[in-house]
Amino acid sequence: MWRGGAAPRVRCRHHAQCGRRHDDDTAKLVCGVGTHALDGVCLPDLQRRFELRVHDPEIGADRLAVVPLLALGSNADGSPITEPAILSIDRPGAGAFPARRVELGALGALAHYRPCSSTQPGCLGPVRFSMALLSDPETAVATLDAELIERPGGSSAAACLGPDSVMFFDGEDQIYAGTLAVPMTAGLYEHARRPQGGGGGPPRPGMDINGQHGQDRQCGEVQGRFEVHRYEVVDDVVESALISFEQQCVGAARVLRGCLRVARP
Repeated sequence: MWRGGAAPRVRCRHHAQCGRRHDDDTAKLVCGVGTHALDGVCLPDLQRRFELRVHDPEIGADRLAVVPLLALGSNADGSPITEPAILSIDRPGAGAFPARRVELGALGALAHYRPCSSTQPGCLGPVRFSMALLSDPETAVATLDAELIERPGGSSAAACLGPDSVMFFDGEDQIYAGTLAVPMTAGLYEHARRPQGGGGGPPRPGMDINGQHGQDRQCGEVQGRFEVHRYEVVDDVVESALISFEQQCVGAARVLRGCLRVARP
């Protein structure tokens, strides 16, 4: 969306200023390059332009997946605007920009937006991004409307797609690190809980992520889901695995989400 102030009105008083040409009986206004005549004055053809762009305005509400956002600005003559700008979101619960200040340049500025989690109340729905110049932070020069939607099945494995073996936790819970016990068959497993031997009721997927400091960092009862994206075993050795998960203490609002990737050299 382009935003800008009102175009300045430039009155032509001299031939050298705006190209006023005097004929014998009448005066004809001749405006210079980049301007046009209107009601006896020369007006700029273009204003300063600003824009925010995102690859897809439907954004998955996945706190593990960072969304690139491009901020652009150009002057009336087409040259890039090189000023610091700040980015904001109309709903605090919709996520955040880890670095709100950006420096506009010839190629614009790339910002990174981290959305909220779809498991958090009030996360899903419309969200508006705004950009303002640091010199006037109260005036939005560009806005972008998007929609936070439910993620596809399973939590995201995006943070575990690097070249090395890694375990990644993005904790929003009292539990930060621990162990993961899951069936190692590819697929999505909903309604998971802590494995309980001899328990009644229908069978359910089992998972249990525990802290490293004893019972003070454990849930009394857990619920969640996980997805086994890939699991390969050769001669009883795990050669490759990619698992994403989310776990919640029953009765708690916050969620622990993360992923596990194993890649043997």
